[in-house]
Amino acid sequence: MGNLLFFSFGVIFRRPFFRAVLSGLFFYAVSPAAALTCTPSPPSGSFGTIDVLPGTAINAASSFTIACTAGTAGQVIRLCIGISVGANFGGSTTQRSLAGTSNGLTFDLFTDAARSAIWGSPNMTRVTAYPGSIVTYDLTLLAGGVATTPAFNVYGQIYGAQQAALPGSYTWTSQTPAVSYAVRTATACPTGTGLTGASSTDTWTAKISAKCNLAATDINFGSVGLLTANVDSTGTLNVQCTNTTPYTISINGGLSSATDPKLRKMTLSSNSVTYGIYSDSARTTAWGSLAGATISGTGTGFTQTLNMYGRVPPQSPTPPPGTYSDTLVATVTY
Repeated sequence: MGNLLFFSFGVIFRRPFFRAVLSGLFFYAVSPAAALTCTPSPPSGSFGTIDVLPGTAINAASSFTIACTAGTAGQVIRLCIGISVGANFGGSTTQRSLAGTSNGLTFDLFTDAARSAIWGSPNMTRVTAYPGSIVTYDLTLLAGGVATTPAFNVYGQIYGAQQAALPGSYTWTSQTPAVSYAVRTATACPTGTGLTGASSTDTWTAKISAKCNLAATDINFGSVGLLTANVDSTGTLNVQCTNTTPYTISINGGLSSATDPKLRKMTLSSNSVTYGIYSDSARTTAWGSLAGATISGTGTGFTQTLNMYGRVPPQSPTPPPGTYSDTLVATVTY
């Protein structure tokens, strides 16, 4: 408890902010060269604090380079670069995921900014294969037999429709890069030659913080004549909180600052119409802001709709004709 989100009907809907990051690479090249060494820079990164409530995909990108040394100037080194499946929630070897304490966030790494080609490790040795494409690059060694590749971009995406993910920290690791490198002798990537072991641990992270969104529809009592009987109407509050997040919703006393939620005032100039807001259809439980008059629940990650039951009781004399209104502020505490 302690976080507050306010709105006046209709409520301001807070929009999500997200980021992303990914990692875990290995590399493959052609026939081995005697003293040649090729090493990738760390491609680790972070998605940062993300908002899964909208249910949309969350994108981010990272990059890395490969430095080759101890070769011969002018040699062309074939690099075939793949990304392994990594360590995933539940130990899956068929789908990448950032692992949390009790659930995972499904995601993938791609070779292109459109996120249409998964960066995998098909037909690669000494790493767990993952369906997708590899990236091939030919690097020409400079004077001294050294050279560094341009940056390779890795495009990450946490898939959408994961609103039920629990708040907490999520991590994906891969014990690659593993690098295979050789002087180019053919156009294809060979298998099983010149492959070194993993040189580092690559880590990608994301964090989901507890959050609630709140929206409302107005309560419209319509047009009436004499207020000689109850006039009832209904509005809604839509609350969406992260999964397992407890929340409490209160509604203030309106512009009249009524302390009794049954005695709020809609006003027109100096005239007023008394009304109340209730949490039950029988209109026996007033919905206000004091202890015992609020509504509590637990988030599921999806929108939960709560009805606000309004009632204008009989009033004598009936106030003069006109349009009467009030403004309420609802607060979700989580």
